[in-house]
Amino acid sequence: MEQNINKQFVIIGMGRFGTSLAETIYSSGYNVLAVDNDEEVIQKLESERIVTYSAICDAKDKDALQKLGINDDFDVGIVCIGEDTLASILAVLILKELGVKKVIAKSIDRLQVQVLKKIGVDDIVFPEIDTGKRLGYNLINSHILEELEVSSDYSVLEIELPKNMIGSKLKDLNLRERFKANILCIKHGEEINPNPRADTELAEGDILVMFMPKSELENFK
Repeated sequence: MEQNINKQFVIIGMGRFGTSLAETIYSSGYNVLAVDNDEEVIQKLESERIVTYSAICDAKDKDALQKLGINDDFDVGIVCIGEDTLASILAVLILKELGVKKVIAKSIDRLQVQVLKKIGVDDIVFPEIDTGKRLGYNLINSHILEELEVSSDYSVLEIELPKNMIGSKLKDLNLRERFKANILCIKHGEEINPNPRADTELAEGDILVMFMPKSELENFK
């Protein structure tokens, strides 16, 4: 697989959530460094080839993480060790000290959320709400703000209008024919257009809310 060297991810903690997240990001063509302190987990990742690199490492050891090459070249670091609060906190602090541009952490309770916010984490995810696949999908699709599964076959997407579409009319996008997508509404700030016409002109800041088959998501991306 040809990887996108322009975006680098490091994921610490390769449980079910972290592994799902890593696999989603890697399968979309991005470089992923996976870190865990369990040798069997790393061996399994290497045998399945679902990440770019993997390493056995204690997330609380700054020198060890630095030796892995983690620095300001990494765009996103995700700490997925929510069950061990101390390890999670220290890993977040270390990633920020090493210059990782955006640091996200998994949390399992409100107390952990409060602590993570105080130490400056950029975002927090909850595994009971955010699946690893969903988080990975959102991280690599910057214009897709939200994806809501409404059935096994269909999803509702919130999409921030890309700059190259500003000034286009809805009919110019031809979304229904190309992706079997239906525009449910267009949001702009507090305003909602619930019945957009084909000749509606799209403006900067518009958010499209679309209903489409999940089978078309890869083509749409």
